[in-house]
Amino acid sequence: MSLSFRPSDGTPATGPFRGPVGVPEGMPPSPTEERDDAAVVDFAAVRDVLLFPVHAVRRWPRVAKSVFAAMAVLTLLVAVLLPRHYVVETKILAERNEQMSALSNPRRSAALDADEPTRMATEAVMSRDNLVALIRQANLLVVWPEIRPAAGQMREAVAELFRGPLPDSERIDGLVQVLERRMWTNAGDGTVTIGIDWPDPVSGKQIVSLAQQNFLERRHASETTLIGETISILEHHVDSARLLVEQALVDAGRAEASSGNAISPRTERIVALQGALAGKLAAIADLQAQRRQRLSALQEHLAELKNTYGSAHPDVAATEETIRVLSFDSPQLSALRIEERQIRSQLAALGDKSVSATDPSPNDPATARAMLERLTGRAGSDEDPRTTYAKSRLSLAVSNYEDLLDRLESARIELETTKAAFKYRYGVVMPPRLPTGPVKPNVPLVLVGGLLLSAALALFAATVLDLGSGRVLESWQVSRHLRLRVLGQVPRQ
Repeated sequence: MSLSFRPSDGTPATGPFRGPVGVPEGMPPSPTEERDDAAVVDFAAVRDVLLFPVHAVRRWPRVAKSVFAAMAVLTLLVAVLLPRHYVVETKILAERNEQMSALSNPRRSAALDADEPTRMATEAVMSRDNLVALIRQANLLVVWPEIRPAAGQMREAVAELFRGPLPDSERIDGLVQVLERRMWTNAGDGTVTIGIDWPDPVSGKQIVSLAQQNFLERRHASETTLIGETISILEHHVDSARLLVEQALVDAGRAEASSGNAISPRTERIVALQGALAGKLAAIADLQAQRRQRLSALQEHLAELKNTYGSAHPDVAATEETIRVLSFDSPQLSALRIEERQIRSQLAALGDKSVSATDPSPNDPATARAMLERLTGRAGSDEDPRTTYAKSRLSLAVSNYEDLLDRLESARIELETTKAAFKYRYGVVMPPRLPTGPVKPNVPLVLVGGLLLSAALALFAATVLDLGSGRVLESWQVSRHLRLRVLGQVPRQ
């Protein structure tokens, strides 16, 4: 039972004991007035203030229980409905392997930064083309509406009521922005880390696995394609140098034939056939160079298509069929090869040893060197200047041909070395794993914090009701605020 008092002005009290309440003369001071003024902290007052909310809960049990129950239910709903965040990461070891390159090609010199395996890793993973490829490979256009947070689903549903469904191009743009916010790539000292913060663990692991696979495939393609294109360029120059050797040989033969010596019909026929052969070889080399460039462009396009679409996509199948057709000789190239073999056969029948009826290997410089030695071995002191000039041009053409062959062989060794060394340059040290639980929210922490907040709000609600009633409810309020001594306290029934 609580007592309520008013100041001693002769008005009746509002508590259970009604009657005039005043301060009799000669009454000793209240305990509050007798407290030690020198004390810094009134521990009794602190204790009374701290216990007041507890007593308020006893006075308002239904209100306190209702507030606590409502907040507990709200906490449980928040813990259940909060969007989950699952983190999936993979770590790739990327380090230089200079030993194999140095052993395979000692003359190779390259800048140190050019061989950095982690260079531009972030840009490669987070590029728009790669993100669009990830969206298509992971089928996110279908998966994302099912796994996105509930708030996003409701917002999208409301938006569709007014503007209708978005086309696939705009949905892809939106998913690219989502991946840009949720994915990250850290290129450290010898490692590349790819991670994602995703609302679904299964699709998150799939996205990281695809990103890891695409990164390794593109690194392998970029390192080998560059050398492959270099080899294609060198092969074109080797063919051109071989044609120059053939042409220089023909010019040297003509110069020797016109140097004043008697020219037999057989020699004239050989010189004419050698000129025709040089023309056929030049045409064949041009067609082969065009086909190599076309094949290289188609293979790069096929790799891009496979990163974006599946192997059964019509564009992929059509590109593969075009590559298969180009792998065979065209009718024009086949006709030129037949004419070349016919000319070589005629030269062989005439006894010309500079060429054979079969196709010589363009990578064998001994053939060209033998041609040069055969001519220079017959040089005399009275040799015609035009013959000397023709033979010097042949010597330069043979030297250039041998140098290009040497560079071509070095490039091919470099390509084989790069393919073999790739597994030592890049390795997955931490593959993506299916997360066992979300990193956010921390459900136990949310529940404990919610229960503590519920208890605090229950205390606060009961205290506000007591303070708002304007009643004196505690004995310490009488002694401290009314400056009256408490003679007794009737317990609550």
